[in-house]
Amino acid sequence: DMKPSIRVDDISSIVMQSKSEWILNMCRYCCEAGALKSCGKCKQANYCSKECQTMDWKLYNHKLICKS
Repeated sequence: DMKPSIRVDDISSIVMQSKSEWILNMCRYCCEAGALKSCGKCKQANYCSKECQTMDWKLYNHKLICKS
């Protein structure tokens, strides 16, 4: 169908760039930089808070891609 798409095989390989700056350790839910907490199961999804992790699990179904 020639529509653009994104394929992510490994969530740890995602690096975002904004206004010529690299965003490191981006929170998977709110997209803030410097998220130092990670998913307790897969250890790959970064979060800035427990609340963001909970919301990601509920709203964006991290459980579907989480690998323990």
